[in-house]
Amino acid sequence: MDSRSTITPKKVAILTLSGFSEIDSLVAYSMLNRLKSHGLLAKIVSEKQSVCSSNGLTVSVDDAIRNLAEYDAIIIGSGINTRKHIENATLMRCIHLYPERQIIASQCSGALVLDRLQLLPIGFKVSCDEKTQEFLHKRNVEVSGESFSSQDNVASAGGCLAAEHLSAWVAFRLLGLDATTQMLEQVLPVKGKTERIATVLKTINAQ
Repeated sequence: MDSRSTITPKKVAILTLSGFSEIDSLVAYSMLNRLKSHGLLAKIVSEKQSVCSSNGLTVSVDDAIRNLAEYDAIIIGSGINTRKHIENATLMRCIHLYPERQIIASQCSGALVLDRLQLLPIGFKVSCDEKTQEFLHKRNVEVSGESFSSQDNVASAGGCLAAEHLSAWVAFRLLGLDATTQMLEQVLPVKGKTERIATVLKTINAQ
């Protein structure tokens, strides 16, 4: 019997809206899809069939935003248009997330989406970039100076390169330590790799 047949597939949505940051969406997409042999598949999800980044890069979309409820985990990326997006009531009504059964993470200004949808846990201190911190302060949302924060099924990260933290957290929550370590070993710089893996795992509370 093929052992792969016993793997329960896990799906991760990378919510990627117009004006998105390439690092946020594509780093997570690349890292998580290295775990396909473990039954994990990451997809770019948006409201249109293609989406353009802040630097003019257009990528094809794998799935529609209306299907977010079908995913095991969702990573909400950031971008230059996030503040406009959260004021788009029609768009916000299309985003249905369920933290009681889904793993949900935001990067930088993606935290604004969690705030608008009232998905931030009580007492949760958000990790995000400095510009988003200023905006959240005005909305009386607590922020953290850390690069990564998590509580229950919700996490946030600050800084584009913190995508490695979000990817590792999602992988750890869905597949466990061995798969997460394997993923990190494939992407982190060769020199000091062991120490950096240990740092990432400690940051996401996987140790």
